[in-house]
Amino acid sequence: MERENKNNQTSINDIVCIDLMSDFGFKKVFQNQRFMKHFLDAMLNKDVKDIWYLPTEHIGENPWEKKSFFDICCKIDDEDYIIEMQLEGDDNFKDRMRVYESKHIVSQVLSGENYTLPKIYVIAFMDFNFKPKLPKDRYLRKVLECDVLNRQIFDDKVVRYFIEIPNFALGEEDCADTFTRWIYSIKNAKMCKEDKFPFTDDMVFKDLWSDVRFRNLTKEEQFAYWHEQWARQDAIWQRNTERINWTKKGQEEGKIETAKNMKVEGMSNELICKYTGLSFDIVESL
Repeated sequence: MERENKNNQTSINDIVCIDLMSDFGFKKVFQNQRFMKHFLDAMLNKDVKDIWYLPTEHIGENPWEKKSFFDICCKIDDEDYIIEMQLEGDDNFKDRMRVYESKHIVSQVLSGENYTLPKIYVIAFMDFNFKPKLPKDRYLRKVLECDVLNRQIFDDKVVRYFIEIPNFALGEEDCADTFTRWIYSIKNAKMCKEDKFPFTDDMVFKDLWSDVRFRNLTKEEQFAYWHEQWARQDAIWQRNTERINWTKKGQEEGKIETAKNMKVEGMSNELICKYTGLSFDIVESL
């Protein structure tokens, strides 16, 4: 494996639009009130007026408690929103989202008040699939607390939406509403070609493509984005290297175990070397 190549990482000169699934790109879009309003109006069929962004860091009361960092947290009227982008598959992602929403819920209850809580929407974009997998033509999950025995919604105070981006297969021409246009744009922004941007009949999307064009970023923003992309590619390379090394180690251990069994069966060291590929010194020392 050539480290210098790093999976043919894109040259900085080839970037037209930033990746909206990256941490930098995701926050640049959804920390913009206009874009956030446009997306939420489309997804939840709302008419959002004002958005107040809330702190994204939650520190526990005790020093041993794990800190939580949301991507986006905001309040709209009497409702709270936690919006996340998760690129890497994580067996504990559901639990992590429960921790996030729980810490946010606790922060809303002040001393002396009753336990009336705001409605909370959790919206998670995921570049992987939960198990069991959805059918290939479905990419959105809506999760509520249900009374399973009576088949009724028990509580809708916390509404969770999981958007499984790998299952989103609509082409540009198939996106018939604003919500699917947003999912398409988030998934495909990094593949946009010069002067070929989708959905520019909508002024919000036209402005979006202007804002996320790499050449329109400040020098500081360009550096921050490129540094994040490089760090992610480096992490991927490191994991792939470790996986290959562990595979090689496993193969070597397997050969040694086979050689031991062959010796028990009375086979000569020379024959064991021939069939396992181990050196004579290793076989003799077993």
